[in-house]
Amino acid sequence: MSENYIPTLIASGVRGAELEKALEAIAQVDRRLLEESEVGKGIEDLEERTKAHLRQWCSVRGIDYGILSEDELMRLVSEGVQAVRERKR
Repeated sequence: MSENYIPTLIASGVRGAELEKALEAIAQVDRRLLEESEVGKGIEDLEERTKAHLRQWCSVRGIDYGILSEDELMRLVSEGVQAVRERKR
């Protein structure tokens, strides 16, 4: 954002304390956008790793991951979570 907005501010005659405040605000927005982007990438990565793990888990058990409905997949996940919880007791 900053590389587009700063030249516009300067060209518009923004100077001194007003420019400093604007630069601080721009830096804050840039940091927030970067954090959101990193979180989004992290979520996408987690989703892909989860899908890969579920495909492998299904394959080992002779289950065709590709034909499972969302409800069937969620049932399998719930059963797996329950099994792990019971083992940990």
